[in-house]
Amino acid sequence: QLNHPNVVQAFDVGQAGDFHYFVMEYVEGRTVHDMIAQHKRFKEGEALDIVIAIADALRHAHDRGLIHRDVKPK
Repeated sequence: QLNHPNVVQAFDVGQAGDFHYFVMEYVEGRTVHDMIAQHKRFKEGEALDIVIAIADALRHAHDRGLIHRDVKPK
């Protein structure tokens, strides 16, 4: 139900024996963690752009009744 440019699409979930799995969209690129490790610091405007994009994605999920409680740079 989530369709947003800043949300990775989940296609399926299931179980194979004792293992549970998610089938998700593959996204080419770097994580925020990768960018922090490479640059150490962001300019204020760049940091704000990242935070706003994350907040917009979380708002989109929240508007649909979902709460993400494990947001991290990776």
